[in-house]
Amino acid sequence: MKTIIKSIHPKWCEKIASGEKTIELGKGFSKMEVPFKVYIYETKNQKGRGKVIGEFICNQVDKIIRSSSGYCVKDKSVAYTNVIAARSCLYFDDLQSYFGDKGGEALHISELKIYDKPKELSEFYITKKCVPVNSYFGDKQNWDDRHKRCSASLPRESWGIPIECHRCKNLYVAKEPYLDEKSGCMLFDYDCKTKYHKPIARAPQNYCKCEELEERK
Repeated sequence: MKTIIKSIHPKWCEKIASGEKTIELGKGFSKMEVPFKVYIYETKNQKGRGKVIGEFICNQVDKIIRSSSGYCVKDKSVAYTNVIAARSCLYFDDLQSYFGDKGGEALHISELKIYDKPKELSEFYITKKCVPVNSYFGDKQNWDDRHKRCSASLPRESWGIPIECHRCKNLYVAKEPYLDEKSGCMLFDYDCKTKYHKPIARAPQNYCKCEELEERK
């Protein structure tokens, strides 16, 4: 199942959490295969917490289009459109402001789970492939060189984990010779050529892909 983090304003997060809002509107979801999991990121504006407050499963996506009479759900009746509008807690002016002339999608919320303790955005990761990169001088770095760049050139007390290996499932911990006894830092498996996990540092403007938390170690 695909997983995303979606930014939602605090007032809508509150209505989702209360069960009043069971439809979340968005853009760019028309080609996304259902079902998919959505982590709810409460934005910092309007006194928001800037944290992930919960999750839900989207099991249906309706296409909303602009028609001569206003907005409607594509290939659905006016009555159905009115139900969707009511469940989204939005009025025509809100739709006009959000969608403009391009329209968007209605995400049906199911299996809603609100966390007892909101999670930090940095707890969520995207998966990237580890590939050699060019150095500052333009030459191609091999796998070994790239892993050494954050350790060999620095004092032992400054050794750390390259971003490519941060929270990676294949990072060796407390296994000789990968853990330095004096500094306590973790070293690396130089034969590893798998994928790595990169923490999400910035809140998405709309949404971004991520991994499911339970799949990480």
